[in-house]
Amino acid sequence: MTAEALPGVSLTFAGREPDEEPLRTDVAVFAGRTRRGPVLTPVRVESRNDVAAAFGAPGAGSATPDALRGFFENGGRTAWVLRVAGPGVPASALWTVGDIAGFAHEQYRVTATSPGTWANGGRVRIRFQASTVAGPPTVTVRADVPGEPPETFTGPPAEVIARVGASRLVTLVPDGPEPAGGPGPLSMSWDLALDGGTDVAPGRAEYAAAVAAQADL
Repeated sequence: MTAEALPGVSLTFAGREPDEEPLRTDVAVFAGRTRRGPVLTPVRVESRNDVAAAFGAPGAGSATPDALRGFFENGGRTAWVLRVAGPGVPASALWTVGDIAGFAHEQYRVTATSPGTWANGGRVRIRFQASTVAGPPTVTVRADVPGEPPETFTGPPAEVIARVGASRLVTLVPDGPEPAGGPGPLSMSWDLALDGGTDVAPGRAEYAAAVAAQADL
């Protein structure tokens, strides 16, 4: 800014450069093995409950949850967590609905939300109830995985994928054509066992990818 102080004399004021914002030192990043959870995807956590919801309970061979527990017990407030894992496979089971009107597909693949053995032995119990005087058709999906709180989702058959989409434990993937829609049973139940999940220890490439992901935070 320029201002005239006396005839023939002008003063110029230079604006102060804004101070550089200091680097945050109160947010930690943890990269390591966990029981479950998204692989190499940063997840923001602010409590031990957040850690358990995203990555499950502490398990053998994983020191990451214990490190996070110490972080929060010593006053830590916010952290980013990256699960590091090799190319494992999620547990799954095939759900064959058959020719029941209202469903979008005749068959679905019920799959654990992340790779690993953590969901092996889990049960997914599904019950279909046709339309009655009490109300429209409904399907109820209950997921029970060892070491995890059970989850239950209820809604119309056509919305079963979206309803189960809120689960921390399983997802539904279409694996068949649309039903023809003929007369179906008044009710039907399925009891599915999740199996086939594998854990693979991370190697140099996986840890290098975790370091690169941290740098992008």
